[in-house]
Amino acid sequence: MNRPKRTILLISLLMFIVCWTSTAAGQSQMVHSDHAKGKGAIPFEVFANFKRIEKVNPLIALEPPEWAAATHAIVVGETVHYYWGKRELSRRWLLMHATAPVSDLTCIVQDARNPVVVPSIKGFDDEAVEYPFPFLNPADGKLYMYYRGKGKGTPE
Repeated sequence: MNRPKRTILLISLLMFIVCWTSTAAGQSQMVHSDHAKGKGAIPFEVFANFKRIEKVNPLIALEPPEWAAATHAIVVGETVHYYWGKRELSRRWLLMHATAPVSDLTCIVQDARNPVVVPSIKGFDDEAVEYPFPFLNPADGKLYMYYRGKGKGTPE
């Protein structure tokens, strides 16, 4: 057998062995760590038993005709960061930021830098920025935020 045919046969055999010994071809195996088994996870009951906060409901509101909507929160240390959308009279949406201590979620302080994200001059989000979604990226330990950008040419 010539050398190229042997090389192809050897590579094919190695690929077959790798596929055979893995749990499924093309899928990575789950790491069996404490995190994967749910140890240290927050119990479901914490999220399944909500109590309405009567003294300030809703937590974030604006005087009509403006709207406050799509509030999302992320906890960093002892601080809750609220990201929310503000709709102006012109129907333009802006993204706002506020904080509160974990000990009192109703003690909200609006960020002096608001709005923190505004529509771009020219781009996919040149009409509105809305629906913030903050998250912690476990790969690099940094905080990021997705949002919906609406362009002037985008249908509602």
